[in-house]
Amino acid sequence: IDSRVDLMVQGGLIAEVRSLESKYGWSAPGMNGIGYRQFKSYTEGTETLEDATLRLKHDTRDVAKRQMTWFRRDKRIQWCKEVSEAKSLIKNFYANQ
Repeated sequence: IDSRVDLMVQGGLIAEVRSLESKYGWSAPGMNGIGYRQFKSYTEGTETLEDATLRLKHDTRDVAKRQMTWFRRDKRIQWCKEVSEAKSLIKNFYANQ
């Protein structure tokens, strides 16, 4: 997650946030989404880019934890540790269709 967020910031996330902010404003529902709301204070000049980026990393980890909790409850999901195991499950799935 940390490296992915760093790549997003390096790849132009801040410019995207500023563009959307100027076009729609912070009251737009989409601006409350993860990846945007974490940079509001930064664009307003009350927070550093480093702090905003750290908050995005933290918030993203929280979402990932909630997703994993949700998915673990779904007994239909078959978790794989290796690609070969996933390929075998896919092959068996299609063979039984």
